[in-house]
Amino acid sequence: MKNKLFYFGDYQGTRRNTGGGTLLRVPSAAERAGDLSATGYPIYDPASGPPASRTRFPGDVIPANRLSAAAQNLLKLIPMPNTAAALDQPNFASSGGVKFNDDAFNVRIDHFTTDKLHLFGRYSLQDFRMVAPGSFGLVAGGPGLDASGSTSAYAGASESRNHSVAAGFDYNMRPDLLTDFRFGWFRYKVFGQPNGIGTTPALDAGIPGVNVDKEFNSGMPAFFINGYGSGLFKFGYALGVNGCNCPLIQNEDQFQFVNNWSKVAGNHSIKFGADIRRARNLRVPSDRRRYGTRLFSPGRRLAIRTLRL
Repeated sequence: MKNKLFYFGDYQGTRRNTGGGTLLRVPSAAERAGDLSATGYPIYDPASGPPASRTRFPGDVIPANRLSAAAQNLLKLIPMPNTAAALDQPNFASSGGVKFNDDAFNVRIDHFTTDKLHLFGRYSLQDFRMVAPGSFGLVAGGPGLDASGSTSAYAGASESRNHSVAAGFDYNMRPDLLTDFRFGWFRYKVFGQPNGIGTTPALDAGIPGVNVDKEFNSGMPAFFINGYGSGLFKFGYALGVNGCNCPLIQNEDQFQFVNNWSKVAGNHSIKFGADIRRARNLRVPSDRRRYGTRLFSPGRRLAIRTLRL
C-alpha cells in the first residue's frame, strides 16, 4: 500500500563442514589380549592375596580367562592403532568433519495507519545445529576432531533455537504530546547431548546400573585411564573427555513492556515513561555425567584395573 504499508524480510543460511583431527593413544593388540609386558609395570594377580604379598603374573601377561568381559566388549568399540609409537606416545591418528549449520530470518511490517498513528511488528528466528563426532565414532566418543589438533576438542550434538518478537506503536495525541509503546519477547533455548543418544553401550558391554534409560542415562559413560599413554586414552562423553557438558538444557526468556511520553512545553521537552521486564531462566547442566564417570588412576595395579574395569 503506497505510503501506508511497508514490509521487509531477509534470510541467511550457512552450511559448514570443518575438517580436523587428533593424535591419541589406544591399547595395542597385545595389551588387549592381556600381554602387558611392554608397559614396564610389574603385573600382579589381585586374587592372590593382600597387596604386599601378591604373586606376579609370569611375563606380566594376564591369562585370557582372567580378562574382564566388560572391558573386552568396550574395547571392541575402540579402533586398533594405525601408527607405530612408543608406549607413552600417540599411536592412533583420527580425522573427520564437524558439521555446524545455522538458519536465520527476520520479517518486519510498518503500517502508517493515520497521520497520527504508526504501527510496527517484527519477528526473528535463529536456529543452530552442530554435530561433532568423537575420535572413536559416535557411540564410543572420545576427544573431538578440531583443526587445532586438540586432544580435548568438543564432541557431541547441540541444538539452539532463538526467537525474538517486537511490536508497538507511536501516537501523536496532540502537536505537543507524543506517546509510544513497545512490547518485546525473546527466548533462548539450547539442548546439548552426547552422540549415541538412545544407545546403551555400557549396559550392552555388561556393566549394570549405568544405562538405566534411553534418554538422560543413555550413551557411553566417561572413561579416564590415567597414567597410560600420557593421558591420551579416554573415551565416552564428559567435560574432561571432549568438553561435552551434556545433556545440557537451558531455556531463557524475557518479556518487556515499554511506554514513553514526550511533552513539549515552549523551549523545553519533558520525557518520562516506564520499562518493565520479566526474565526467566532454567538451566539444567550435567557437569558430571548422569550415567557416571569411570576413573582409573595410576598405582601398583594400574594395568589390572585398566583391563578389569
